[in-house]
Amino acid sequence: MLVFALAAAQPTELPSGFGGVTVGDTFEQVSARFNLENLDGLATPWDAYLRECGYRTTRVDAEKGELLVTFNDFVVTRLSYITPIKPGTDLLAVADLVMQTYGQPDRASMRSIFGKVTIDKDEVNFITLSYRSPRNVDFTISGRELWEYRITVNFERERWHENNTMRCAREKEKEAAKAAAQ
Repeated sequence: MLVFALAAAQPTELPSGFGGVTVGDTFEQVSARFNLENLDGLATPWDAYLRECGYRTTRVDAEKGELLVTFNDFVVTRLSYITPIKPGTDLLAVADLVMQTYGQPDRASMRSIFGKVTIDKDEVNFITLSYRSPRNVDFTISGRELWEYRITVNFERERWHENNTMRCAREKEKEAAKAAAQ
């Protein structure tokens, strides 16, 4: 009986993706399966260099919400699932459910509608629960004005891919400046 009780108390594994998209997937894999709505503009040459180097921020309709997918170096480096919650929902109860499901977070914060840190349950409007192991996942529960539940998964090599994208874009910028000077 004790074994079953301990098994039931074990936290669920943190998500690595949603709706068929997982951090680490390539742009080709995701774009072949989904109609990606591009959220980036190409207002400057730098924007074009970034796009050529694999940076994109996209949106995908998902069941009961949406997915925001960020690509760097043509790889999914950040993935957020966002779903609305019913106005008036008890944010602390939602946060408690997250902790019951995934265990104690590495970091937690509660803030008022003005962003001030608070422990007053009547003033709490934003709750963030951050997990760092075995993967980097943040749960954000937002109250008044937003009323949303957001889970963001960051790829373990996110910074590495961001750096590759930036390095590539700087190289393209140098090439364009050199071509314009000739």
